[in-house]
Amino acid sequence: MLPAGARIPLHVGSVERRVEVPKRAGLVIWPAAGLAVAAVLGGIAASGLAAGWVPGVRYVLAPAATGVLLAFEVGALLARERETSARSE
Repeated sequence: MLPAGARIPLHVGSVERRVEVPKRAGLVIWPAAGLAVAAVLGGIAASGLAAGWVPGVRYVLAPAATGVLLAFEVGALLARERETSARSE
């Protein structure tokens, strides 16, 4: 469990480029970003833009991108948990 004052990293391209936000904001921003990515890719896959795409690309791209974002979310939370527990020891 993260302490009340914990800050969640939001990566902007790489590990070196990140912004630390309060815990509550970080726990809202990461899932919101996942929903936004899923909505955009789902909208593209359902629209005429994807009409010429191979069906496998349409059905794999959106879940794969959402899965990558979920991995970043979990990684950010685990990294913060490790840093917080290391400081408390």
